[in-house]
Amino acid sequence: MVAPLTRTESASRLPQPISEDQLTVGRMIILVPAQNTNMPALARRVWTLAQPCSIPVLYLSLASREPETENNQRLRMIMLASMTRDDQVVVDTHLHSEGDWIKALQGAIRPGDIVICLAEHAVRVQHRGDYALSDVIETMLDIPVYVIHGVMINQHVHKPTSTLAPPSLSRLTRAWARLIKFGSRLALPALMMGALVILQVRISFSAPSALRTLLLSMTGLAEVGVFGIWSVSHR
Repeated sequence: MVAPLTRTESASRLPQPISEDQLTVGRMIILVPAQNTNMPALARRVWTLAQPCSIPVLYLSLASREPETENNQRLRMIMLASMTRDDQVVVDTHLHSEGDWIKALQGAIRPGDIVICLAEHAVRVQHRGDYALSDVIETMLDIPVYVIHGVMINQHVHKPTSTLAPPSLSRLTRAWARLIKFGSRLALPALMMGALVILQVRISFSAPSALRTLLLSMTGLAEVGVFGIWSVSHR
């Protein structure tokens, strides 16, 4: 995290490759994010810029606070240097363990050095949100910053929450579906049981006493049968 921005400037796109008549360079300082970087692509781009004039390269990154992650970062920086280095290009690495990018750069930069950021590399600015690291450095240190495009990997794409269905709606839909399914299973047995109850009422009031007991017993057995068949078929 760095201090709030006071002004905003745009970083320049770095020419490819750098020629002697364009600028006198001490070193190229490449600010490397801790993750989401296509290392072979970055090494290839940096070598293309540095090789024609044999410009020394310094890869600079911020160390993680977790020892295991920091060890992985050191390994990645060593691999990045080995992919860039040749007989004409000298490459060093530095993993800054204290402070932020501004402090790391202030401790490393020398007269004649040029600073190169990845275009997609953003940092959190206190009370202001995320800003491109190149803009932050230009603003805070008042130095030109060049950018390299297309070597950061966007691994996660988040869809706007407005496009997602509310979880409560999906749960309500499933509940209604279960209720309808359960109701369809009960519909026919309920109708049959209702018809038998109505028949029993009519028998009780209108059937002769000699037949009443027999008819009520038969309708009772029919109710038991309907319930038994429904229970067996829906286990």
